[in-house]
Amino acid sequence: FMGDGDLAHHEVDTLLRRAEELRREVHSISRHYTGLRVEGGHPTLSIFLLEEDYFVYNMSALAHAVREFAMTVQKPDERDLQKEVETSLLDLVDPNATRGNLNFVFRAYVAYMVAFLAGVYVFGYDFLLPATIALVLSKFTGSALERNLGRMQGVVLGLVLPVIVLTQLPTCGNGAGTWAFLLLIFLFIGLCLYIYFSATDRYAFIGMLTAAFAAQSFFQPCNGDGRVVGASLHFFRVVVTITAIFLMAVIDLSMTSERPSEAFQFHTAESLRLAKKALTRFYDGREMGKLLVSTVALEVDRAQDMAVQANHEPRFWRTAFPARMVQPVLSEIEDLCADLRILHRASHVYKTEHAGHPDIDALLRPVRKEPVWKECVSDMLTQFDAVSTLLARVLAHESSSANEHLLNYQHNMQANDRIEDLVDAITPLLSYAPELDVLDDPRARIGVAIFIINSVHNRLDFVVEAVMRY
Repeated sequence: FMGDGDLAHHEVDTLLRRAEELRREVHSISRHYTGLRVEGGHPTLSIFLLEEDYFVYNMSALAHAVREFAMTVQKPDERDLQKEVETSLLDLVDPNATRGNLNFVFRAYVAYMVAFLAGVYVFGYDFLLPATIALVLSKFTGSALERNLGRMQGVVLGLVLPVIVLTQLPTCGNGAGTWAFLLLIFLFIGLCLYIYFSATDRYAFIGMLTAAFAAQSFFQPCNGDGRVVGASLHFFRVVVTITAIFLMAVIDLSMTSERPSEAFQFHTAESLRLAKKALTRFYDGREMGKLLVSTVALEVDRAQDMAVQANHEPRFWRTAFPARMVQPVLSEIEDLCADLRILHRASHVYKTEHAGHPDIDALLRPVRKEPVWKECVSDMLTQFDAVSTLLARVLAHESSSANEHLLNYQHNMQANDRIEDLVDAITPLLSYAPELDVLDDPRARIGVAIFIINSVHNRLDFVVEAVMRY
């Protein structure tokens, strides 16, 4: 529908019609599944059908999300661009808005002012040094040494390769020379931009710097020797550029607040802390909040970015970054974020509304009184604390050898038995409501909550298994 970037009126009608058809089909499937359960002798909860209940609920939630999206895309974009610009400018110097903003502003200011003063008093009012600083500035949280070595590669390639090419090809004169010159620029800059857009973050900026510095080397007037600049002028450019990069490297190394591995530890610990906070709110009968759930996912994304940078940072005397352990751990935390999103949806009743409204307290009030419910939630949160502490210690030492927390960690073997007892205890309190959609059925929503308790136990065990394998 949106291949051309816009929606016509007939496309909107078709989209809404198919979204409504999807909702009816999923509702029909959920009612049919309820009927099969009743016929099979499982009119309420069953420990053996929790996974099937969870699957049907997720399918209904996905259909509802698609319908929400269909209702959203038909509305005009009402973004306030002026307010967004003002907010972004304020966030730039707000240390609480984004981690590292204030440090970046200070580093950029010091680097540019030092380059400006050097250009005035050392190089005789030459702008090349501060201009180079402005070009290579980047809001980078990672290995300053690796980043500046990459800058060196991009700048040297951008300054040297055009000279080699221009000395070998005739690019002056009317006719063929001019066309060859234009084609050469198109191919060279195009190749650099292709590297920028297709390579990984580690190498993409090298392609951009090569294109930027190559442009000024290419665009030279024709003289007796072609378009090649004099050796002294070219040497001066190389010296000034390397001086700018050296200056940036010194400032980055001296003012960077933390290494990527330290930032990774922070974001991983923060994602686990916020995830536990969300789980505690839900199982206490309080609204989780969509912002809290999205913040957990944001912290996991930041941890992923920092893990990539930490894997390439100079380690010197330290052991190699445990990338083989980190990837499965972050994968389990990402899956935990998916569980939180489902819990947030289960905490709302929708009926005919698209956004729904929270009723988590009324939903869990009957079952929260059961002692076994409190025991199951306590088991989950206790294991969460144990694994979080274990992971923090392992990441801080970046090794799992001789770690007392790892040696002393024990999974609560009674947790699974307690979940079975919980299902048996609350089954008499629940009943199906076949006339309701599965998203609004209290029995289905409580079944999702119980399934995710077991899911969290399994994900935490997988985290410990990944640490032990490392």
